[in-house]
Amino acid sequence: MTVTSSAPVATEPLRVSVRRPHARTVVVEVSGAMDSATAPRLEELLTSRLRSAAPLLILDLSGVSSLSSAAAGVLTRASLLAQQRGVALRVAPGASHAAMRALDAAGLTTPLSAAV
Repeated sequence: MTVTSSAPVATEPLRVSVRRPHARTVVVEVSGAMDSATAPRLEELLTSRLRSAAPLLILDLSGVSSLSSAAAGVLTRASLLAQQRGVALRVAPGASHAAMRALDAAGLTTPLSAAV
């Protein structure tokens, strides 16, 4: 007997913190699930930070548990905005296998200049 459930699967909430270790650098640390439910919030934050005066934005995804195609779209648009604004956008997936797999599958590791 197979039992299926249509109940939604609970995802880990998205947590975002922003710090500015230097006048020319903004670090956005993301943890939790990056999915269609959290993508708009992340896009709003990244857009705001990319429009700030800092010439370098580091996006730390080391705490990301999952990264959906909607979130990958946010990263693609952030990359384009960074290019338009002359901001260096560096993505640091850290040890997050979910982030690395999604970035690789979407072909985003090169355009986003993945940071170590």
